[in-house]
Amino acid sequence: MLPHHGQGFNNAIMDATLLVEVLKEVYEGQKTLSEAIQGHEDEMRPRGTKEVETTLETMNTQAERDLKKPPLFTIGLNRPEVATSTSNL
Repeated sequence: MLPHHGQGFNNAIMDATLLVEVLKEVYEGQKTLSEAIQGHEDEMRPRGTKEVETTLETMNTQAERDLKKPPLFTIGLNRPEVATSTSNL
């Protein structure tokens, strides 16, 4: 994930928070470890997938925008016309 949106960090915090909650359920006997982990992964995977897709979309959009800025794409390979004034000669 791209770092400037904080998606990776936000997802890590969410994963850790939810993992603690499901492990409490295991400790309290409400779920087996297998059930708790499976439930955690069932929630985590779609959320993570969505963030990765958002990151790819952002990256592609940014790349397209940046590719249009360099002189190679705005001017081409020809030397740009330079305004010259003969009055100063």
